[in-house]
This record gives sequence, structure tokens and C-alpha cells, in this order.
Amino acid sequence: MDGERPIERARQFRERLARALALLPVSTSLRAQYAPELSYGRHFGPPLTDMRQGAVLVLFHPTPTDWNVTLTVRTSHLSAHAGQVSFPGGRIESGESPEQAALREYKEELGSPGVCETIGRLPDVSVYASNFLVTPVVAMTMDKPLYQPNANEVADVMELPLAVLADRSRRGQHEIVRGPLRFHTPHLQVAGRNVWGATWIILGELLDRLELLEPLV
Repeated sequence: MDGERPIERARQFRERLARALALLPVSTSLRAQYAPELSYGRHFGPPLTDMRQGAVLVLFHPTPTDWNVTLTVRTSHLSAHAGQVSFPGGRIESGESPEQAALREYKEELGSPGVCETIGRLPDVSVYASNFLVTPVVAMTMDKPLYQPNANEVADVMELPLAVLADRSRRGQHEIVRGPLRFHTPHLQVAGRNVWGATWIILGELLDRLELLEPLV
């Protein structure tokens, strides 16, 4: 029986993820609570006609008591979103599906994800700072991550437990300064870092969908 418990646990979590991703999109007013102050709803479309197509991988793996999702801290020299917390991901190349692109980008940034299964997608997010329309691909693996971060792109690797994602006490907001502009953005605090922007929008929408089915805490 002990050997069957991880399999049953994975089956139940996979079913919950699949059911959550199959729900109708969360309303714009609810989704907007995770967006920066100056977004004016832009993250929710319609996308600009010249936007590049991108994909990120929202990959879950089990711990003894929870499920963790993998996040990265981008290096400080990158031209876009430098130093920010993000999902592994990048541009969709010609002929690729979002799933193929998300898995390829994960491998380029962190090495092999092991044996993983894609469960579905969340609604696209328009990221105007880098002119990308991003498709979040949700997947899960039973393998223990063996991270091999690409030093050109990844400054650090973070693991976010679902219990932390659902912890309202970790929510707050901080000020962003972009030249003469000053604005506030909501965030989730994880391991001393603020998760905000498109990453927090994606995580927030996934959380909302999961909690429509059953509270996480």
C-alpha cells in the first residue's frame, strides 16, 4: 500500500489541476488584482498585432507534504525583466507548439525536467514590457528536480509550495520606479523576494481556479 500512495496522490493532484484548467476564465476584475497599477487592463487583451508568441512552463513536483512549482530569478544583465522572478520560458519558434516551446526553454534554462506530463494551459497573458503574448503551460512530474541553471539566464532557482501561494499574509505591494514613472504593484513574497507582474498574474489565476474547487489551506 505504501508504494501506491504516491501514485494515488499524483492521480488526485493531476485530476484537480485538469479540472481547474478546464474552468471558464476568471473574470477580468478578479484577475486584475494581481496586475501592476499601470496595466490598465492591458494584460488581459486584446493583444497588439505585432506581439511575439511566447510560452512558460508552470511545472509542479511533489514534496513529502505539498506540491512545489519551479521559479527562476533572471540574471541582472538580461535586456528584459532583469532580476525578476519568472517561470522558465521564452519565444515560441517556428513550427513549435506552446508545450514544445515551454519544455525546450525549461531545458535550456534549468536542464532536463525529468519525465513530465503537460496537463493544460492557462489563458494567455500580454506582457507589454517585452511585447510578448505568453501562453502558460501547466505540467507535473514525479521526478526530483536536478537543476542545472544556465548562468547566462538564471541567477537563482526558487521552489514555491502551494501552501505558500495560498498564504494571504505573504501578499503585499511595492513601488516600481521606471525613469520618471512611479507606480505600485501587488506581489507575493517568497523567500525574501517579491513575485510580481506576469508571473504573479499567472500564479494568481491558477490559485483562483484551484480554490474554486477546494480551499488549499
